Amino acid sequence: MAAHKSFNQRTAKPGRRRKSLLCDTRGASAVEFAIVAPLAMIILFGMIAYGLIFPVHLSLQHLLAETGRSTIAGLSDAERRNLAETFFDAQIDSFPLLDANAADLQVTDDGRFTRIVITYSVEHHPAYALEGLIPLPASPYTYRQTIRNGGG
Repeated sequence: MAAHKSFNQRTAKPGRRRKSLLCDTRGASAVEFAIVAPLAMIILFGMIAYGLIFPVHLSLQHLLAETGRSTIAGLSDAERRNLAETFFDAQIDSFPLLDANAADLQVTDDGRFTRIVITYSVEHHPAYALEGLIPLPASPYTYRQTIRNGGG
């Protein structure tokens, strides 16, 4: 009996069958989900990744500012460099989101200006597991500060 078509199916005109398919809404939710879900997941992962990255940036900016501030008391080039390196080494471990092994400090002093550069590699940061899925800032992060030396 399954091989026999009902009277309505045999006598329906092709235009009416097409019209009935266009009005059929079964599965519409699944199609909408298939279209919206990937975009929603990318936005969610982006929010998580950037939520992990922003505190690292803020910590590095704060560490740079405080390291620069520590050099102000120095009277000579060598003393300012030593103050910056000592402060940086003592304070980087107090930032829980920063890895001391991933950070590099460079201090240069020409007598008039002290320049501090912090370079931080984020290649092993958990947010960078999503690097191929969402665009993330390039590694390494580099922060620079120039402090005018007093007395002149």
